[in-house]
Amino acid sequence: MGILDSIRNMVSNRIREVVWLASGRSRPLTGGSGEYLNKIETIERILAVDSVTEGIIRKYIIDVCSGDIEVEGDDKSAKFLRKSELLAKVNRIKPFLVSDFFIYGNAYLEIVKRPSGRIDDIKYLRAKDVRPEEKTIGVLDIDQWGNIKGWRWKPENWYRISESLTLRESLDERNKGRYLPQDRVVHIRNLSATGNPLGDSLVLKMNRLAIIKGNIETALGETADRHVEGVWVAFLGDNMRPPSPKELEDTKERMIKSKRDKEDVLVFPYNTEFRIETGGDLSTYVKPLETLLKETYLALNYPYGIEEGRKLHASSPEMDYWDRNIEFYKKLILDQLIEQLFIPYMREHGYTMPKLVWKSRTLSNLLSKARRLGLYARSQLITPDERLEKHIRRIEHLPVE
Repeated sequence: MGILDSIRNMVSNRIREVVWLASGRSRPLTGGSGEYLNKIETIERILAVDSVTEGIIRKYIIDVCSGDIEVEGDDKSAKFLRKSELLAKVNRIKPFLVSDFFIYGNAYLEIVKRPSGRIDDIKYLRAKDVRPEEKTIGVLDIDQWGNIKGWRWKPENWYRISESLTLRESLDERNKGRYLPQDRVVHIRNLSATGNPLGDSLVLKMNRLAIIKGNIETALGETADRHVEGVWVAFLGDNMRPPSPKELEDTKERMIKSKRDKEDVLVFPYNTEFRIETGGDLSTYVKPLETLLKETYLALNYPYGIEEGRKLHASSPEMDYWDRNIEFYKKLILDQLIEQLFIPYMREHGYTMPKLVWKSRTLSNLLSKARRLGLYARSQLITPDERLEKHIRRIEHLPVE
């Protein structure tokens, strides 16, 4: 590798993102290709060591994916989209999209087009393998609306051999990744507190908390180990006669047989002064740990108390807030899918866009709906109707028979 290549690689690791301003100038923001790689490593490290954050993120993914995306209405447009393979495939791969959305802050689909330009298929792209295209080193290539113009798809150790590419082009593509223009990628991004073209990761903001919590957990574990295990000590002989070497060895052997950790067995001769210092009060570690756990739940908008075994009623304020949180993220993801994928697809086939809804099948949501129906029945606002009941059950994904 030459000097210029070394300089180029060094600079590319300090990528900055930009946002479009009305004046046509760009303002640097933190994040980007090189820094994005470091963020991915940090995110995966947090998930590996912080079980609380990992569990809450998994709960987000499961609850958001609990229902399918469905079409409402019976007109021609609704029937066409309902029977399409595109909608079925989106429902099949949505767990992977939702997972990337929460973990990395961004999720991607590649739009596969026919020679005529029509949408033929979609493919899931792992968020960790996709990088925004750069206009120059350190500056993202964005349009007048602040959206990224193109992307580079580059999985680890990936390269492509094609008859249409020269050796130089193949090597260049291997280093940069396969280019995907804006109209070939569905970019689903989470909210960004800084107006970043890339979405914010829910996991990344837990980095500092995870480090502090991990240090406290380590200290708590070491202190608890000293309290529980302790040290075994034997005093032999008396003031007039020291123990013989054989007595010392025999005593040590007997103690080792009843101890798993041989390093904790100490045998001293007569008249030896010995003192053991314990690790201190465990509550000094437990209380800060509880505070950090509450802060973790608050930062991730998760009802505190569920993981401690406290049962929250389906209609409780905590669960109501959680359900509204899940519905917000469903709408955020679905709106981007509609705008970037479904509207162009329906327009190509000469149809208007029907209404899409993301159904919810979480237990708290189903119980809440069942209680409302029971309230209407007791108030005689609805009367028994077998056909209506079956219709409602189908809509709400409840058993029909």
